[in-house]
Amino acid sequence: MATLHQLNAANKLESCRPFLEAGDQLLLIEAAVFLALDEQALQTLPPGVELLVLQQDLDARGLSTLANWPLTRVTAVQWVERALEAERVCSW
Repeated sequence: MATLHQLNAANKLESCRPFLEAGDQLLLIEAAVFLALDEQALQTLPPGVELLVLQQDLDARGLSTLANWPLTRVTAVQWVERALEAERVCSW
């Protein structure tokens, strides 16, 4: 696994995007989970980037039933596991 990018604000996606490569994972946390509703923004991610979203942050914002984009919902435990498996972790 390459890099796990942890994005905590939607407006940071443009800063993060140039560093995303096939095999990377992009995890939406905190306020960035609102991007799970923005298919247009997420369709521009490079091919081969796995999109993840922290389930508890979706729940906290009442977005669980609204986020239908093909993304993988992860728990806090799964987040830690993925961070440990990644070659690098980058927070945005």
